Amino acid sequence: MKKCQTLFLFVSIVFTASKLFAQAPALTTYKFQFQNELKAWVNSFPKFLLKDFKFDRMYGFADTKQDSSGLQALYSIYKPALTFSPDRNQFIDIYSSCLDLEKEGKRIVSYGYEVDQQIDLWDLKKNSRMRISFFGSTELIQEAVWINDSMFIMTGVIWFDSHKANPVIYIGNTNTRKFIEYKCTNTNCIQSKRGFNSPKLVRMRIIKKYI
Repeated sequence: MKKCQTLFLFVSIVFTASKLFAQAPALTTYKFQFQNELKAWVNSFPKFLLKDFKFDRMYGFADTKQDSSGLQALYSIYKPALTFSPDRNQFIDIYSSCLDLEKEGKRIVSYGYEVDQQIDLWDLKKNSRMRISFFGSTELIQEAVWINDSMFIMTGVIWFDSHKANPVIYIGNTNTRKFIEYKCTNTNCIQSKRGFNSPKLVRMRIIKKYI
């Protein structure tokens, strides 16, 4: 009986893993986004190849409800850096929790960074704000783009030691409320020392006043 139970458990695990893997499309499916909107991020890695990324895991959105009353305050500073869906009904905010920006006259000034990063999804039709993910000091989401009105890509880095940042990619789906995570198998694919600054942030002409 124990052998049967063990065999059943093993088969169930393999079946579940196979099912998850089948739901994870190859990143080459989104080649257009990586060659266009994500080109600057891709170019921050001298040895970047989509074929080097493999499915790592699938997990659900955190879906933690947040206060949505501060939309206009958010817009007043961060709107150029927000990533809106094609239909403009939703946007992803990857910067406001970790990038300390203030408005001084007509200028936008940065007073530094927070170690932790919260990823928010705003639904303007529902007037809702949800925290869908959270990252600590060893990982940073640097860019986000939408594929269509319900799917988006988030790209960033994971530090596997204090000086080497390896790329990581997430595909998010607002219908299934799930992320698919892809990690790079090429340990030599390291972000250049200058790092990456999103074109969205560059266009804001942020003045740094770090204390």
